[in-house]
Amino acid sequence: MNRTNATAAVMRALRLLCPDATLSIMTERPWYSLTFSGVQLCVSLTASDAAETPDLQAFAQRLSAYEFHLQGQIVADIALRQDDGINPDGILLIDILVLDE
Repeated sequence: MNRTNATAAVMRALRLLCPDATLSIMTERPWYSLTFSGVQLCVSLTASDAAETPDLQAFAQRLSAYEFHLQGQIVADIALRQDDGINPDGILLIDILVLDE
């Protein structure tokens, strides 16, 4: 699967997990090792208003245990950019490494 398809698949999965948030791709770059290739992403999730911030907090807590089911792809690593999760502006930054199977 190419990089564009991998990114689209991850974004669809994140939208299903947190449908009321606004998602944006902050960075996207190819990733390679000796045995694997894939894409490294930084995605932002933004609450549309302060009332949705608890939803993002719940999402952040579920994220580390979530099993992504992406055809031809493996979510090898996923982490919150900030240790405490959501920044004061109601934005959650997530780093994601997606590898080709």
